[in-house]
Amino acid sequence: MNIHMTKYLSGLFVVLIGFCGLLQPVQAQQPQSIFGDGFDYSGWNSGATKMSNVWSAVSGTTPTLVTNGIAPNPATYITLGNGVISANLSRTLTTDWTLSMSVLHTAASRSQKVSLFNAAGTQGYGLVWNSSTGGNGLVNIVKYNVTAPLLYNTAGTSLTTAVNSGHGITNAPFALIQLMWESDTHTLTLYVDGVQKGSVVDTAYASFSKIFVAGNTSGWFDNASVTTPGGALVPFVTYEAEAATKSAGVTTTALTSANLVSTGTSDVPMVEASGRAYASLTASGQSLTFNVVKAANTIVVRHRVPYVSPYNTKAGPGASLHLYVNSEATPRTIAQVVLTAAGEALTGNNYLALSSYHNQTNTAYWEETRAWIGGAGLNPGDTVKLKVDAGDAGIPYDIDCIDLELVGAALAQPANTLSVLSYGALGDGVHDDKASIQSCINAAQTMGKNVWIPSGMFNISGQLVLPGGVKVFGAGMWYTEIYGTVVSSTCPGFSLNGTGSEVHDLYIDSAVSTSRANSGGKFSGTTPNFWVIENVWMTHSSLFCWMDSANNGLVRSCRSRFTYADGIHLDTHCATNTIVNCHVRGAGDDGIAVLSDTKYTNGPSHDNIVIYNTVVANWFGSNCSLDGGYNNLIAYNYFADSCLSGSFIINMTSAYPKYNTTGATIEGNTIVRGGGNTGGQKRGAIWLLATTGSPTNSPVITGVTFNGNYLTNSLWRGVHYANVTGNQTTSVTYSNTTISGTMDPAGVGFLIGIGAKGAGAFNNNTVSVPGNAYTNYSTATFTGSGSGNVPTFLFP
Repeated sequence: MNIHMTKYLSGLFVVLIGFCGLLQPVQAQQPQSIFGDGFDYSGWNSGATKMSNVWSAVSGTTPTLVTNGIAPNPATYITLGNGVISANLSRTLTTDWTLSMSVLHTAASRSQKVSLFNAAGTQGYGLVWNSSTGGNGLVNIVKYNVTAPLLYNTAGTSLTTAVNSGHGITNAPFALIQLMWESDTHTLTLYVDGVQKGSVVDTAYASFSKIFVAGNTSGWFDNASVTTPGGALVPFVTYEAEAATKSAGVTTTALTSANLVSTGTSDVPMVEASGRAYASLTASGQSLTFNVVKAANTIVVRHRVPYVSPYNTKAGPGASLHLYVNSEATPRTIAQVVLTAAGEALTGNNYLALSSYHNQTNTAYWEETRAWIGGAGLNPGDTVKLKVDAGDAGIPYDIDCIDLELVGAALAQPANTLSVLSYGALGDGVHDDKASIQSCINAAQTMGKNVWIPSGMFNISGQLVLPGGVKVFGAGMWYTEIYGTVVSSTCPGFSLNGTGSEVHDLYIDSAVSTSRANSGGKFSGTTPNFWVIENVWMTHSSLFCWMDSANNGLVRSCRSRFTYADGIHLDTHCATNTIVNCHVRGAGDDGIAVLSDTKYTNGPSHDNIVIYNTVVANWFGSNCSLDGGYNNLIAYNYFADSCLSGSFIINMTSAYPKYNTTGATIEGNTIVRGGGNTGGQKRGAIWLLATTGSPTNSPVITGVTFNGNYLTNSLWRGVHYANVTGNQTTSVTYSNTTISGTMDPAGVGFLIGIGAKGAGAFNNNTVSVPGNAYTNYSTATFTGSGSGNVPTFLFP
């Protein structure tokens, strides 16, 4: 079910209507858990795990745990004998949500209900499955407005017509019932087993804090969950090394409240790590063991090995590290691209070859290695062990995290394409295929066809130029590999031009040692229109992409790894572009940026959408930066572990004057461990700097709406107006923001720094931090107002 995105992306689909293959729904977003329960308790009010610790009995009988099992639900679940129970969500929801539960009847004439209510438990929306008709029963959406405690037979007001559920009331397995809410349109949609059963618009309620479950005898419930969208939906699972099972002697280094204060987040490896923590293997025999939760046949290791020869070069085997599966005594074979000094590709080893050839010692600590795992694929319940065996000389091995992914077969050649092999490309990892691939691209333009790059390792000595109307297709991120063989500002990469240039399904890397000073390679383009980059993985480049004056573009389901500057960057009059479902890790500046620099005179960027992306573990900059422009949307992203700056920033620095930031919406984003300490500033997870813009005598940041963002475990502050004398920041509103905890023992929720000018409205925000919920150090120049904040804000 592809939901929630219609309200933001419908305009994009209209402009893309002329594109072959672009009308399929955008991939669904990654859900962020707000509540979850599998009912694995000892009893309602007994045993080591009491259900009453989580749920409250609202009315009627208390639930009974069922353990006899109905496949595929052999564990415990509950039955409600004419009763109602409720539980608190982890936070109040004012943005999109999905309520899910597994439900079954064991007899007819039953009514089972699941709902979300406000904090008082008086108003809410729910779904009802009524089996009085027998067969499949009927389902509908209901609205509640009660003064007394909810009863199991409280009828409520039906918002939709009751329709056939499509699932037999007593048929195992349980039915999956879901109610989904779109905050902007107030649309409620009901699904049973993934099939839509009803939809309605109701504007009465907008805040949800509790889940209610109600039912009469013989109704069974399992697997309750409430999620809100946020972040990219990716095919891999990330396993943090600090959470793995460690053998004797393995150490963990993590950022904590104590060392945050002592180090001030100086440039140290744990600050740049995913999760702000890592594990170290410091002697032969030591290991990390990960429990596999999803099938896989490939691995990515985010690591740090000593920066010494031969590990700091692309040519050579790298530091060996062995991989074991389950109790197998022999390490798995590894299919991994390792270049020799002669430029040949070695792909067969019995170990992982870990190298740090980026040449950024003491600045960018973490490297990534990817490989196919030989032998039988991994299954849920298996274990994967990374172990230092005799001869593994890369000690210490610092491991940040691993990704495990199940990769399918290579994609087939699409119709109406020319193969680069027919134009002389070899894909052997030795010869320079640039001229052959470019010849194929040029021929495709002339013939009205597209380009096919099959599985293989294609070396190129410069950037490929893609004219308008030509689409390049690869066999997949793990199959079609393009490597740059020279150091230049553009190699490797693609230049997208004209109208309708596209690149799909391939991997781009560098075959030479690179650094911030000499890096190249990226997607670039000036004034491309209706352009697409999809399912592309790029690493060891200056950026993933930098587009100037680009319109109606789409960057979708891409992976940006270890860039020396930004990951995905839109600049200078970019309009109506969408960045969606991308995963950015290890950016050397902003992970995703939308800029409007005044050195360009053709106007600001506007109406761009950054939605459902994941950006983590920068080694410089912020997770996301919005600097100038109007009507841009940053929504339902997952940002974590920014290095030196805030996680989300609006940065109107005087060094790079920008057009004003106006009319932006920042909604539903999850920000974890956000903030940084550039220049000792102790920046907040959300950080605003207003110093100069265009024109410079007007407010720089104005008309910006922050709604329903969730900030947890920020380093120093939640929302932070920078401590500099600047221009005004006015008509900025913060609504339904949740700020939960800071690592700083004196951390503040909302901080208005010295020199801030303007005004802000703060309504219905919930702050739980060690220090003040709201502090204003510029009372003479900045005015705060609002209501409904918890705790109450004092606006001096």
